[in-house]
Amino acid sequence: SRIALADLNGSTGFRINGEAEDDLSGFAVAGAGDINGDGINDLIIGAWGGDENGRPNNGASYVIFGKDTTEDGVSFASSIDVSALDGSDGFRVFGGNSGDESGFAVSSAGDINGDGIDDLIIGAPLADSRGNNTGVSYVVFGKNTGEDDVSFDAEIDLAALTSAEGFRITGANNGDQSGIAVAAAGDVNGDNIDDLIIGAWGTDVNGTTNNGSSYVIFGRNEDNGFAEGVNLARLEAHQGFRIIGEDTNDLSGWAVAAAGDINNDGFDDLIIGAYGHDANGRLDSGTSYVVFGRDNDHFSIDATTAELRFKPGEAIYDNNTNGSNDGEYTVTVVASSRSSLPFGTTRTTSKDYIVEVLEPIMGTDGVTDSGTATYIAGLDEVI
Repeated sequence: SRIALADLNGSTGFRINGEAEDDLSGFAVAGAGDINGDGINDLIIGAWGGDENGRPNNGASYVIFGKDTTEDGVSFASSIDVSALDGSDGFRVFGGNSGDESGFAVSSAGDINGDGIDDLIIGAPLADSRGNNTGVSYVVFGKNTGEDDVSFDAEIDLAALTSAEGFRITGANNGDQSGIAVAAAGDVNGDNIDDLIIGAWGTDVNGTTNNGSSYVIFGRNEDNGFAEGVNLARLEAHQGFRIIGEDTNDLSGWAVAAAGDINNDGFDDLIIGAYGHDANGRLDSGTSYVVFGRDNDHFSIDATTAELRFKPGEAIYDNNTNGSNDGEYTVTVVASSRSSLPFGTTRTTSKDYIVEVLEPIMGTDGVTDSGTATYIAGLDEVI
């Protein structure tokens, strides 16, 4: 038995054709959840080569609304023209700037803002938000179009995305290509709000090149909780966390996805692909990593383990990425500072840890106060 795609006729399926030459429509495709709140699933298609609104290669994404074809007289046409989407049957999302390649990655974001309607995430890995090819990911909020005076426009221009329509997640550094992969993450931290994950395969961390990173962004249900967007260079503990690739040229974060609750502990888990990793000495054999979800209050940092992989003075969250504890930027945690202490004093024995807590955390060392700096001497502390 087989299905010939040329024979799809609307009752057996349908085609969605790209708008123009070199659009590369269909490079990325995904289920969109139920973004218009009608109880029927929708879908999204990425076309990163699109030249929309006079912007070469800004890219485009197309959302097609689902239909209940069990109702009399309701069906899909054999072919859908995305240029004709008018907001009632779907809509188009245009990249913000030339060369952004928006639509390289597309996915449902789950219900990231806790309003009961599914949302979308679109990756634009070559967007120059903070430098060359830092990348931007855009979340577009769903709407309940069954309510009075609620509808989607035929077009959403990401250059003019408002806080009512969604928000931007901007990459951290040149060449990170944040948004090369995007996905719904399920509920990783167990707060009953969906989270999302973004891959940035080009990051250079801990003295490596292209080891890659992935970022988990926690959902929020407070009013306008994402009004200012998310800056991955300043990601704070209450916003999410970063997952750093192991070695040079691992390209960790090329692929990211929810893994469901693979260990059956009640928290959704993650899976991250690093196809460039040399596992067990085998060149480019690749590795996939499963990261278990857990309660926010029990994320821990163990100063006794080598897995921290920090060089002296480096920060788990350090906005200017220079490992400084000079107060130039607010940090969440600075770890493994072998010889520096706050305010210019020094220490040369053992390993020392400077911890600045922006939000209360649980730990064996009793660090719970917000906005304090705590000095920990020695190797036997876990926070």
